[in-house]
Amino acid sequence: MEDIPTSDFDQQATENAGVIEVELRSLAAAHRDGDTNRHFGAFWGQVKQVSDLFKTLKPLRREDRERLWTEFSALCEAVKKDQQDFDKESKANASAIESELGSLASGHWAGFMRRDYGAFWEHAKEISHTFKTLKPIRREDRERLWQKFSGLCEETRSKQNDENENRRIKSKIHRDSILDEAEHATLTFLGTIDELKAAGNRLREAGLLLSKYKHEMLGEHKQECFDRIQEIRKGHDAWWEHFKGERAKRHQDFQARVRANIAANCERLQKATDALERWRGNADNLRDVINSASNDAHLEKAMGWLSEAEDKIRDIEESIGRIESWIHEDEQKLSS
Repeated sequence: MEDIPTSDFDQQATENAGVIEVELRSLAAAHRDGDTNRHFGAFWGQVKQVSDLFKTLKPLRREDRERLWTEFSALCEAVKKDQQDFDKESKANASAIESELGSLASGHWAGFMRRDYGAFWEHAKEISHTFKTLKPIRREDRERLWQKFSGLCEETRSKQNDENENRRIKSKIHRDSILDEAEHATLTFLGTIDELKAAGNRLREAGLLLSKYKHEMLGEHKQECFDRIQEIRKGHDAWWEHFKGERAKRHQDFQARVRANIAANCERLQKATDALERWRGNADNLRDVINSASNDAHLEKAMGWLSEAEDKIRDIEESIGRIESWIHEDEQKLSS
């Protein structure tokens, strides 16, 4: 090996030490970045390059080599410990997320059985936030866990969509059944009281069906049925009011006719009573004539007239009885 002059050796050794010092500063910077980004692969790749410099870069003073190597070794040990701490913490964080995913999976099946996914998605929201905030964690663990999390969410979303669609279909079936029952209760023309009562029973059945199936129906379908039932019920109420008005009018007309009959019969009764008084007076006069008659011919005529008068009196009394009976019957009609 050719000897290097002392002055050249010192200059070259100083330059070589400076090269290694620059690399060590760069390596230390990589270590500081590793505190945040954890790019340990890049750091250890650069370590190999620096280690090779110690082997190949010559000349180098012994004291510089020892000083720089000590610094280099200390930096490597610090990063090694830091990486071990990172691995330990990362493993714990991955385990924590794994545990949360297990709990989420249980919530997934529980929600599916209960048809209630609110708690699942609330938990999923918390886990999504954990992925953003929980550090450190290895990239491969993060990707693996995120894939598992995404798959579970997608499966739940699919089941929920299927469940929602099944519930919508079932709700529509109930809605159609209720509306069909309600439509049979509509009144397009004024029928009889019995027809209106039958329509009221059909509408009541529609209301009972709504009450029975309301927990299995969507809000929009329940509202649709409720509104239609209310609309038809208003129509029924209007028909009932019409019937009541017609019935009241018929009752008033009936009472007016009965009062008119009573008035007419009272007038007949008064005339009959007056006639009865006249005939009774005639009968009394004929009796006086008979009691004072001295002529047989006159007596015979008077007795014939008295017989006719008494027949007439009986006819008038029977007529008065009939008229009084009619008046009494009509008065009973007014009071009932």
